[in-house]
Amino acid sequence: PELGSLAGLSPFHFHAGDLNLPPRNPQNPLEPLIEILSAQASPLTAPRLAKFIAASLEEGTALLLVDGMDELPQAGTIDG
Repeated sequence: PELGSLAGLSPFHFHAGDLNLPPRNPQNPLEPLIEILSAQASPLTAPRLAKFIAASLEEGTALLLVDGMDELPQAGTIDG
């Protein structure tokens, strides 16, 4: 099948609950995303992944597939 507007995009799949937010280093807001994607990558790919993710986001070719958004707590609610 044809991909249409998705052709040329780099998909990154992760679970929203796995993001370690807020970032430990506010100067590097991509750190939580890079950490969870690197944990899923092979040992050969992981060292180059941070630059690839940053470049894909900067170029507008990243497709973020975020699972588990429905499992996150609603803003302004208190669990008790």
